[in-house]
Amino acid sequence: MNQDLCFVWGYPTISWIRPPTNPELAPLEALVNQGHSKIFRGFFRVSRLVILHEEAEDGNAMPDLTRPVGAVSRAVDNLIKQRQLIVVVDRPALGILGRVSASTVLLRRCNTSVFTATRRTAISTSNVGYDTCHSSDDPILQQDMPPALQRVETSSRLLEDACRMLKGDPFSVPARKKLIDGARGILQGTSALLLCFDESEVRKIIRGCRKVLDYLAVAEVIESIDDLAQFVKDITPWLSRVSSDVSNRQGELTHQVHRDILCRCLDQIRTLSPILICSMKIFIQIGQDQQRGQAEAAENRNYLAQRMTDEMHEIIRVLQLTTYDEDEWDADNVTVMRKALSAAKSLLTAALDWLGDPRARPGAVGEKTRRHEDVHSRPTRHRLEQCGRRKRRVRRECSSSWPKANDAILHHKMTHQMSGIKPSELMVAIRRILDYADRIGARALPEDSYAIKRSISEIQSLTDAVCELRNQGRYDNEGLAASCAQKLKELVGTKHSTGILPDALMNAHRVGGANPAHTAGGRLEQALRWLDNPGVDDGGLGLRALKMMTEDARRLADRLNPQDRGHLLGLCSDIDRLANQLADLERRGLGNTPEANAIRQQLKDKLRELSDFMRRILTDRVVEDFADITTPLKQFVEAVHAEPHAPNREGNFADKSDRLRQHAGSMTSTARLVATCGPCKSKNTIEAIVDTAEKVDQMTPQLVNAGKIRLHNQTDSAEQHFENLHRQYADALHRLRSHVDDAIDTHEFVRASETAMRRYTNRCEDAIANSFPQGMVDNTSQIARLGNRVLMSAQNEADNSEEPAYCDRVNSAANQVRAAIPPMVTQAKQVAISPRDTGAANAWRSANDRLLDSVRAVGDAIAGVQNGRHSANYQDSLSRASPYQPQAMSQQVIRTIPPQAPTPPIVHNKMIIREEIPAPPRPPPPVEISPPPRPPPPPEYDEEEETRAFWERYPLPQASHQPILSAAHSLHNELKQWSSQENEIVAAAKRMAILMARLSQLVRGEGGTKKDLIECAKAIADSSEEVTRLAVQLARLCTDLKMRMALLQMAERIPTIATQLKVCSTVKSTMFGTSSSEEDIEAMEQLAHNAQNLMLAVKDTVRAAEAASIKIKTNSGLRLRWVRKPMWSNF
Repeated sequence: MNQDLCFVWGYPTISWIRPPTNPELAPLEALVNQGHSKIFRGFFRVSRLVILHEEAEDGNAMPDLTRPVGAVSRAVDNLIKQRQLIVVVDRPALGILGRVSASTVLLRRCNTSVFTATRRTAISTSNVGYDTCHSSDDPILQQDMPPALQRVETSSRLLEDACRMLKGDPFSVPARKKLIDGARGILQGTSALLLCFDESEVRKIIRGCRKVLDYLAVAEVIESIDDLAQFVKDITPWLSRVSSDVSNRQGELTHQVHRDILCRCLDQIRTLSPILICSMKIFIQIGQDQQRGQAEAAENRNYLAQRMTDEMHEIIRVLQLTTYDEDEWDADNVTVMRKALSAAKSLLTAALDWLGDPRARPGAVGEKTRRHEDVHSRPTRHRLEQCGRRKRRVRRECSSSWPKANDAILHHKMTHQMSGIKPSELMVAIRRILDYADRIGARALPEDSYAIKRSISEIQSLTDAVCELRNQGRYDNEGLAASCAQKLKELVGTKHSTGILPDALMNAHRVGGANPAHTAGGRLEQALRWLDNPGVDDGGLGLRALKMMTEDARRLADRLNPQDRGHLLGLCSDIDRLANQLADLERRGLGNTPEANAIRQQLKDKLRELSDFMRRILTDRVVEDFADITTPLKQFVEAVHAEPHAPNREGNFADKSDRLRQHAGSMTSTARLVATCGPCKSKNTIEAIVDTAEKVDQMTPQLVNAGKIRLHNQTDSAEQHFENLHRQYADALHRLRSHVDDAIDTHEFVRASETAMRRYTNRCEDAIANSFPQGMVDNTSQIARLGNRVLMSAQNEADNSEEPAYCDRVNSAANQVRAAIPPMVTQAKQVAISPRDTGAANAWRSANDRLLDSVRAVGDAIAGVQNGRHSANYQDSLSRASPYQPQAMSQQVIRTIPPQAPTPPIVHNKMIIREEIPAPPRPPPPVEISPPPRPPPPPEYDEEEETRAFWERYPLPQASHQPILSAAHSLHNELKQWSSQENEIVAAAKRMAILMARLSQLVRGEGGTKKDLIECAKAIADSSEEVTRLAVQLARLCTDLKMRMALLQMAERIPTIATQLKVCSTVKSTMFGTSSSEEDIEAMEQLAHNAQNLMLAVKDTVRAAEAASIKIKTNSGLRLRWVRKPMWSNF
């Protein structure tokens, strides 16, 4: 490898410049400054060239550009002719910057010493130039690279010609045109060249992923231990290769979301692969020994294979991403449609193969069961043995000549030979394609949805007809199969046709539009924004967000007691009634009348009341449903391991299985309600809750199946298989509880736990009064579990903080809880043994009161409440908890301080006055001297007034017409609630919003020059650096570790996006005068997309900074005030 020639693409792709997520690694701002200083020497030359061209248009003479252009020409020659080249490319960043941005670093070849000093953090080495086209086995690379090389060569020659012409005539107009065309061509050509390399590397990784998918597709036909051993031997190297390639790839991506997805999918594949092998082994052993549980083993195996397949498809999807939206959620319609389309495309080949084989058996309902019954017949076993012998023979034949291609040939032969015994896998592919198509149709536009549903109906009818003919043994179904295959191609699309599903996705993405937020907090903000701005048309977004809030509240009401359900439904009815009245007034043009304003105020109050009530109810549900996540699982495991001759063994297993399903369903439904209706706004936390809840729902029946296998088979393989799934399930439950705990407020959780403990205490009192020992045991056990949950929350809260006083206070309260739980449990046992023993009951009451007091102390420590001062809401919650009340104040032991006796007066020493010594004369009174007149105050500069006047000149436009200005308005609306005085983060962010509005004006051609455009983008990048620096400084002083990490993760996105904005602006400046060209439209779209991401990143950073400001060290000296401005100040 030639390490002296490193060709590195731009700032966003270099992994050593990306800001670290760990604040202990290195100063973030140092890395950012280092990246800017080293990368943008060449970038500045491009900007300077554009400015010189513009000045020449004003009549100035062009300077001599022979030397720099000559250096560029030599760089182009090296690029085209050099045999080896190191490329560092980040595909998502390339997509954001577009096919015109990456090539700015080409001009860094003007300074060879600087260029070769770059970090050698390359990810792939490949032959480039024309030799690469001839030697590569990638047909797409051979097709795309020559045009890019030719464009770079042509552009280099244009620059040389322009220099020669300008040397003779500095005012030559044709020379200036050649100069700007050459610069533009080098930008676009080199970007296309780098994209060719990067896409080729991605395709190599995807080929390995698809190889793994091919092996997973034949997992269901492995019926013997020998075949399983060969399967493991074949798939293992490909899994290792994919794991290594994807790990290397994710380390170079700049977007944290994409890195996290790849890491999560890889971890899942590494975890699931040995469990899949174990499930295949137990299925084979059960079939060979003719034992019970074969259907359950097959279901376990198919589930694990499908899980690995889904994870591999997700890896492929993320590797192919070329853009990233900072506001994209997994639940977005476009995101769901994109994932479904990717999965449908991956199944198209299998579906077409099944249709192309007239003798392939159908896989309709019941076909798999029939296959599992027939698979042990002698002809099937004979074909398997033949397949194994042929596979070994092909391996021996191929190993001598093609050792590297051995696995591919073997897999092709294996798949071809096994096609006769694989009746349902390929058929199921059609059914799954139709399921994915239906999922897309449910989210598509109405006209696209109708076309998708019609196509699904036609394909379903044709598939049923083919299945019926093949079930009857008729193989003259080629016509129907060909027609069905053509319909599938038209639906999913091919290389030669777009397809109905891709068109629906494109239309949905093009229409776009703002959608209601995915959280209750976000929807509340959208609804309040609609109510606070009666004159702004938001396209019905606020009303839709309000309606979704009431829909979520009604779903939550189904799980509440009658009293809370009635209150919640009443709130929803009032909100819907007021919203309909307000919408009707706005339709009639009466939106600004006093009646409408009164309705708005009522709606605001009702919405806040609804939000608070839902938050309190959800916290109560979390306390109840997640108090004990281990006991149902533990009882299920005990039922699985029951002795073979234990009485009622089967019935106990069924009972414990049902209880496990009910408990898991209760937890997952509550978790989903927390994600959608809770107060949490963190995208990562909410998506983690939804994903983990879905996995728990999927794994519960699989764990029951594994338990049934273990119940009927006392073998080591069955035990190992069950323990594998048991560990996975227990880990998923703990992760779900952890994510839910992160989504709710710890202080509110502790208060709700105390309320629930008092409620169970009241039930214990009823059990004592009724002499019901079992009720005493059950309720005290629940009290102890809730106490342990409070203890766990207190420990997590202390571990998450670096403030010594706070940690000591919380740890001290937690120790009291830890010490109070065992005595309460011990005394409860005595009461259960002797329910009528008054002394034992009183002893339990005293121990329980100490536990409740310690739990209250934990809540006080977390909230910072001193001397038992609690709010009225807290006292009200205690009164509603249960009829049981704590002991009266006269019965409680209260430590009092006796009054102290009055302090005796201090007797001063007597002074001896000597009369013979006269007293000194009294000094003269002071003479009043008038102060000098105060100088006139300097003229005041009201920055807030200037900002307000600026935005009055730039009203909010439609997002589809002016996306950059809309993004600037979005940031401004977030910041206008804060005063910028003594808050540099807010001040810098407000400057960024104003500059972004100015950038929108420049790119639309509404005044300004190319120089103004470049300088405006540079000013935006400078302000973004200021925001990042201040955010990192604040994060270092924050004592809350989660808030610190969240703030750093938000801030690390800003430098990358701001840098991309500078490059995009430079590219856009070269497009002036070509506004109707496709390249200019593409550059404009990417610039707008980048601006939207930047504004959203800054908005999220400001929010995270405001949250972290309450947890900074008191002796830090940081002066950062967050003062909310009154609403009238914005008018």
